[in-house]
Amino acid sequence: MAGHTTAPIVAAVDGGKAAARAADWAADEAQRQRHPLHIVHANEWPMFHSSAGAAAEEMAHAAREIVSRARDRAHERAPDIAIDAHTVDGYSSAVLLEHSRHAHMMVSGTRRLSGLEALWMGSTGLELAAQASCPVVLVPDVEPGQPRGIVSVGVDGSRAADAAAQQAFIAAAERGALLRVVCAYGPGSHGRFGPLEHADLTWHDASPEEVAARAEAERLLSESIAGEREHHPDVRVEEVVLRALPERALISESHRADMVVVGARGRGGFAGLVLGSVSQKLLHHADCPVMIVRAQGNQGA
Repeated sequence: MAGHTTAPIVAAVDGGKAAARAADWAADEAQRQRHPLHIVHANEWPMFHSSAGAAAEEMAHAAREIVSRARDRAHERAPDIAIDAHTVDGYSSAVLLEHSRHAHMMVSGTRRLSGLEALWMGSTGLELAAQASCPVVLVPDVEPGQPRGIVSVGVDGSRAADAAAQQAFIAAAERGALLRVVCAYGPGSHGRFGPLEHADLTWHDASPEEVAARAEAERLLSESIAGEREHHPDVRVEEVVLRALPERALISESHRADMVVVGARGRGGFAGLVLGSVSQKLLHHADCPVMIVRAQGNQGA
């Protein structure tokens, strides 16, 4: 993952349950990787109201209480690492993007949504995923289960997907986990909006189009991980080529994995993964943390 080995894992907190789950995950990850943990709360009150007076002081006190409780909770989970917790006046997205410049990883919570709420609602987490200068992990507000020993990654031959594969191999190696490498193909998986652009989903298994598309997906998958397999020979790898819409393939992976890793921008089956509706479906419906990785040349762009 990006950054010097002493760069912190940064967890965003806001006093809510989703952020608390994300901070728990960040503390566990910092303990596993032996990185310091920084807990950050953005106090937006001064952005909309006067910074003087009783109300402002009350909000500042509440912000300090949020980070104090988060720090105490993190110390209980990860007693052997350095933990810093502080509040910063400013808009959440701007504060967290600035912290991402010097972070090993950013961690934020996200809520599972449905229907029009999921379609229209934006979030600080999505903005982080699109613009952060380091990998971003979005942790769903669901009760974590027992570790499954699986990391999944979506690949499509793009630079962002190659960067995602690199981080996925590292994550699998750190956990001693099986790495499932997934490449989706099909009439609905070669456009940013999938079935909105390709209504015909009626390929037959033995059709020339099916055979050619599957062969291309297998080639992209193999090329996407060839270098990382050499660097991580001890990581167990399972190659998964599916005729499926990319968001469905990745949401399905989240039901069995401890983490799903994807590139911030892709092509083919994973095009538009962060900035479009596909990303919202994955990030708002995943059952496990989702790591978003940008290609190195795009970090902080």
